[in-house]
Amino acid sequence: NATNEDHTLNIFIEHEDGTRIEGQVTAKLNVGRPPNSVPGQDFRTVIAVNGSWKLPGPGMYRVVAALRETESKHASFRAIKTGG
Repeated sequence: NATNEDHTLNIFIEHEDGTRIEGQVTAKLNVGRPPNSVPGQDFRTVIAVNGSWKLPGPGMYRVVAALRETESKHASFRAIKTGG
């Protein structure tokens, strides 16, 4: 499987209509295989990203983490208008 190999991770935010919000984070990852793991075993990697994105307004958005063009995960969130 893909352990002990370099991978490029792209993280970006999309509006509910699919429009990408300006600003993308690109990182290199290399996840090692523990000595007692089974070949083909899945692994989770935890990362943290600090950043600032200006959202165009209230609505649904999603953060997308993509390793390859065909392999990505996402988490959705709702932005609301606050204040006066």
